[in-house]
Amino acid sequence: MRNFNWGQKAKGRRTVGTGRMRYMKTLTRRFKNGFREGTQAKKMIPSKE
Repeated sequence: MRNFNWGQKAKGRRTVGTGRMRYMKTLTRRFKNGFREGTQAKKMIPSKE
């Protein structure tokens, strides 16, 4: 059977990752933190020995 590859090439040109990915870039990091928003990290108090 004949196989034409032009469709797959075109898909690769216009798929996710070809542009700026303003939203997708930060998504993995936010997912790891459970989509936390508007909180501040607690201060680290040095332990006294």
